[in-house]
Amino acid sequence: GGYESHVRRVRRLNSERRGTLLAALRRAFADRIVIEGADAGLHVVVWFKDLARPLEDVLIEEARRAGVGVHPISPLYAREMDDRCDRIGLVMGYSALAMRQIENGVRLLAGVVRRLSKGLPRQLSNKLGRDSDIA
Repeated sequence: GGYESHVRRVRRLNSERRGTLLAALRRAFADRIVIEGADAGLHVVVWFKDLARPLEDVLIEEARRAGVGVHPISPLYAREMDDRCDRIGLVMGYSALAMRQIENGVRLLAGVVRRLSKGLPRQLSNKLGRDSDIA
């Protein structure tokens, strides 16, 4: 009885959290992203169609400064095996977050992406080097 009830409750909550994350991502980024792994599990992978891989470290650092914890998927991919590695992909978990935290986190991440799209923060631009292809 009690365990089954707990499992049903947790599944329902995680389904609501996943729905909140997916809706917030779609509102914030629309067709700029591709979301994978949304059908099951406790994480999704978000691929940014228009953010090149050399910006990954800057995006992660700026997101953390804004209070958002995201993780790159690039360490998990063999570059020669997958053409997605030229774009930024982020692993996003949601099971330990409240709906408000999810919505706020996506809003903050969208602000970081917007700033990166307009131009690199000056203090971080040197990290990329002048020869990086960031288009």
